[in-house]
Amino acid sequence: MQAGGTTTFAATGDGTAGSGNLTIAGSNVSVNDVILAAKNQVNVVNTTDTDTTASTNRSSSASVGISYTNQGFGVSASMANAHGDANSDAAIQTNSHVTGANSVTLVSGGDTNIIGSDVAGGTVNANVGGNLNVQSVQDTTVSTAHQSSVSGGFSISQGGGSASFSAQNGHADSNYAQVKEQAGILAGDGGFNINVDGNTNLTGAVISSTAQAEKNSLTTGTLTFSIVDNESS
Repeated sequence: MQAGGTTTFAATGDGTAGSGNLTIAGSNVSVNDVILAAKNQVNVVNTTDTDTTASTNRSSSASVGISYTNQGFGVSASMANAHGDANSDAAIQTNSHVTGANSVTLVSGGDTNIIGSDVAGGTVNANVGGNLNVQSVQDTTVSTAHQSSVSGGFSISQGGGSASFSAQNGHADSNYAQVKEQAGILAGDGGFNINVDGNTNLTGAVISSTAQAEKNSLTTGTLTFSIVDNESS
């Protein structure tokens, strides 16, 4: 969504417990001024697309040979068999972006959750009656592959005989987990003014601005944070 002026998204609820949630999922909002207000929760969250692929392969061969020469006769035979499989599961995140060129205002009676998304404005104001949770999420891929093969053969002649056999087995796993876009509250030169009654939790996320320090204020009951480890193996 793109528009000028002020755009307000509000959820007042229907009077039942737990109602009054405002959710923006996997979407973009870009206006001059935006207000997100909810009686209960404000949720700006990602959506997840999943993809699963599977493949198999199999091959086999066999041969028999008979020869006769002045030195005598000979018989030989060989065979080979191979098979394998590969599987991959991927989760791809689509982030939400809420942008107010001039300002963004967040008001929630309960929690405000910014998950796999960002809220950006020239000035960002937030009043959170519950907890503020800002969390980055990862694109992930888990892959496994297995391949095995056996082969053997023998030969017999008047002079004697011989035989051979071999088997091979291989297995490989790979794991990928990467944050494509860091979640956060991003203020411009107007700074941020954030008031949280409960806990503010940052998981691989950021609250930042390009303003001078005196224009930025975070008041919260408690503050916790943790990192998100990216992986590629």
